[in-house]
Amino acid sequence: MNQETSSHELDSNLDSYNWDDGFDFPYKVINHPNCELATALNAFYLAEGMLYLEHGCSECNLSNKAWRDFVEYLYVKIKNSHYSNKLIGFTVPLSKVQKHKLNKAIPDIPTVFLEDISGS
Repeated sequence: MNQETSSHELDSNLDSYNWDDGFDFPYKVINHPNCELATALNAFYLAEGMLYLEHGCSECNLSNKAWRDFVEYLYVKIKNSHYSNKLIGFTVPLSKVQKHKLNKAIPDIPTVFLEDISGS
């Protein structure tokens, strides 16, 4: 991966990544200048970020500190509108019922985590 890696390549590489290999590669993807909001959200869901939203760090322990650090870091970047929305689309992998329950359980959840992105 280099500076010219396209947003589509980043998204595709993230989709085929083996998360058992750690977080070094996902950090490179989400910090790449061509990373778009759709890819960042994809990383969040692939990393099981919903557990973080649903439980905060009450479920975190030292054995998954790397996961917690990654998800918290990514959550803040997404919440603070760090990423642009240009080419890549993303469909939130939650049903309407799951979204409703999540909204009810966490009323202040940023809507960016619950809304699909249409690509171009």
